[in-house]
Amino acid sequence: MGIRAIVPILAAALVAAAMPATTFANPALEARIARMERILENQAGSELLLQMQQLQMEMQELRGLVEMQQFEIQKLQRQQRDQFLDIDSRLGADRSDPLGPAAPGDLNGGLGAGAGDLRGSGLDAPAGTPAPPPSIGAPIPASPGAAGIPSLPSPETTGGSERDAYAAAFELLKERNYEEAQAAFNDLLRRYPQGQFTDNARYWLGETYYVQRNYPAALAELDRLVQLSPESPKVPGALLKIGYIQYEQKAFDQARASLEQVVSRYPNSTEARLAKSRLDRIGQELR
Repeated sequence: MGIRAIVPILAAALVAAAMPATTFANPALEARIARMERILENQAGSELLLQMQQLQMEMQELRGLVEMQQFEIQKLQRQQRDQFLDIDSRLGADRSDPLGPAAPGDLNGGLGAGAGDLRGSGLDAPAGTPAPPPSIGAPIPASPGAAGIPSLPSPETTGGSERDAYAAAFELLKERNYEEAQAAFNDLLRRYPQGQFTDNARYWLGETYYVQRNYPAALAELDRLVQLSPESPKVPGALLKIGYIQYEQKAFDQARASLEQVVSRYPNSTEARLAKSRLDRIGQELR
């Protein structure tokens, strides 16, 4: 073969070697590979998105269940408190003796008329028995013309105003507006230090501190009630609550002494039954 015939062949080989490799690639194959990569990426993203959506739905369901449980718990708490307040008012009414003379430390004792006012049964009744002056041992008659009644009675003897203040404070307590109830009970005690509802107001003031876990303030008010009104029907409940507070403070010896005092002084009362239950718990925890 002559040189003239070989030259074109060599030139063609050199041109082919100089061309990029991509010239020989298959564009359709590359497109399919790219499409498959996109599909795989989209599938992975879709699965991740689906999982996130499922988790969000589960969280929403759990949140709904928690809200429902919280609502039911709050409902039960309201019912329990209303029942407790109703029982307390009934016990106070049963123990009080509005026809008898008032003891120095127990001017009215128990919820009595105040509880009736709160339930609408005593709002139209005459004012409660006012505090007697030092020279008279029996309650002052309600008649304005009776002997011994001053023409301008002191605030402590105006039962209507005190009753309204007590009813308003008690309503705040029932609604669990504890801070407002504290202010209302404190104001009532300041205005009527020897009033008809003094011992009840002091007890419920201690209760507002107790539910807020302000144990020192609760102990102070409940102990003051026991000291100032030892014959009050609220004393058993005050002693029981004192024992509860001492239990919460891990002062088990003091708690046991307070609870045993409830059992010994009021053996047939509801407070005694509750005190026995707490004493049993203390005994189990100290084993």
